Amino acid sequence: MHPDIVFESLLTFGTELNILSSISVIFASTIKAVRFMKVIITGATGMVGEGILLECLKLPQVTEILSVSRKPCGISHPKLKEYIVTDFLSIDPNDEKLKGYDACFFCAGISSVGISEDEYRRITYDTTLHFAKALNPNPQQSFIYVS
Repeated sequence: MHPDIVFESLLTFGTELNILSSISVIFASTIKAVRFMKVIITGATGMVGEGILLECLKLPQVTEILSVSRKPCGISHPKLKEYIVTDFLSIDPNDEKLKGYDACFFCAGISSVGISEDEYRRITYDTTLHFAKALNPNPQQSFIYVS
């Protein structure tokens, strides 16, 4: 495990306005010291991930976005590339498609309703750690876990 991986947790409960406010706070802290950046977003087909994707598309500081999801996000934009992965645990740690990015907004996840504790842990915890390790981040890369 990389000791320099920093997990920042954002818990959002409530209205879409609260979510967008929280996203703005994340961007302010992540982008303030960077003039231009390339970002990875997981879970862009979900409510929070899509919100982060839409905000990134608007920001001129974000020059490239890689959406890593199990299915296409349905958005077409010159800054957006998609990487469809059916199983995040199968991602190779040396995957070249994940190299060269400044930040990752990890928004992939599921509700705990109706699944076992072991399955929930595998999907939310094990998958997140595997993906973070696959990024092989440098000390300047930010990994933001959004739950």
